[in-house]
Amino acid sequence: MTSAGALPKLWDLIHEATGIDGARSLHLAVGRPPLVRVPEEGLRELRPDLPIIDRNSIIVLLCGVIDPERWDAIEAIGDGEILLSRGLAGSPITLNVFRNSESWSAVVHL
Repeated sequence: MTSAGALPKLWDLIHEATGIDGARSLHLAVGRPPLVRVPEEGLRELRPDLPIIDRNSIIVLLCGVIDPERWDAIEAIGDGEILLSRGLAGSPITLNVFRNSESWSAVVHL
């Protein structure tokens, strides 16, 4: 857990999101706090004390799990999908990264 105003590392956010019953995805976008999608609830804040993601923090989050060569390719294309790991039940945890008008956004499929 981190103090208010600081974003945890992406793996910490993923771990927290997977602990939410029924959580399907973690959403990261500039101008919003980290959000989690839960069926029948829709998108909601992962935790109320997490800060709004800014242009710098989204890059820090993403580059913490994407190797530099892969990041260069994603920047050149404008999007990409990365298999991060296998979940507890063997299902993949994937990261979709895409550039939009604000900066970068990402969805982690849990």
